Amino acid sequence: MTNPERIAFLKARATGIGGSDAASLLQPLLSDEVKYGCRRRLGYDKGKFPPDFEREESGPIKLGNILEPYICEDYAKLTGRRIEVTERHVHPDHEFLGGHTDRIQYRPDRPDPGVLECKALGTRIFYETKRSGIIPDY
Repeated sequence: MTNPERIAFLKARATGIGGSDAASLLQPLLSDEVKYGCRRRLGYDKGKFPPDFEREESGPIKLGNILEPYICEDYAKLTGRRIEVTERHVHPDHEFLGGHTDRIQYRPDRPDPGVLECKALGTRIFYETKRSGIIPDY
């Protein structure tokens, strides 16, 4: 994804509540399981409040964005499933509800497409996830 494409993606993402925001939105119900956000941060982000500190993407986040297409292609090769890049999906009646999946996947034995979400985890987080399971943020 080029830098202008990334900027457009992040701008579109800020216009509503999507899948990546679900854990922050439901944080009171999930208690300590949520690691990367809370309802207050989500409110500031979606309410278009100017940030009170500079927020930069960390190295691991940048690397995950770079690796995502390769992970998806490798998944397609390993499973034999056809995958496609998809645009942001918005609820037809509620424009503030939307989400963006990494890819759509098609299985030969099913008529309807499925969602493919990929995460490039660092070594520490990978083994923590293997040990404890996937956190709600993902």
